[in-house]
Amino acid sequence: MRDEAMETTTLDHQRAKYALDKVTPIAEKKDEVAKKFRSYAESLPAIIVRNGLGQALAMEAANGKVGQSPTKDDEKAHKALYDMVGEWLLQQVFNKKVADNIPLQVINEIITADQMTYMRAQEEAIHFLQWVKRFANAMIERPDT
Repeated sequence: MRDEAMETTTLDHQRAKYALDKVTPIAEKKDEVAKKFRSYAESLPAIIVRNGLGQALAMEAANGKVGQSPTKDDEKAHKALYDMVGEWLLQQVFNKKVADNIPLQVINEIITADQMTYMRAQEEAIHFLQWVKRFANAMIERPDT
């Protein structure tokens, strides 16, 4: 009986585990990228609510030089956040695997989705980012302002 309970996880458990697995390596570096990542992770849910998921992820992609090679700390932090959210949404909402040769894959899925799928993706992104934010706040030092 206990083994069955251990195997059954809720979607929220899955979000938490995935977020922890992705945030931990960023936090362990204890560098400026990590500090900037924390800041961006804190603000992205509000940006999604204000501007919509497509606009918010397009901004992260642009700021993270997705499809290019980011060189600055802020670009690397934006790209890490974009990749993290994008991979989660591709798996959970769109039932797709990440294709390395399609840097804006999740944005393509979002802009071609029907309204119900778009709303589901937006809601899922916000729920997932709550875990990302929690772990980033717990493990990464606040950036100097």
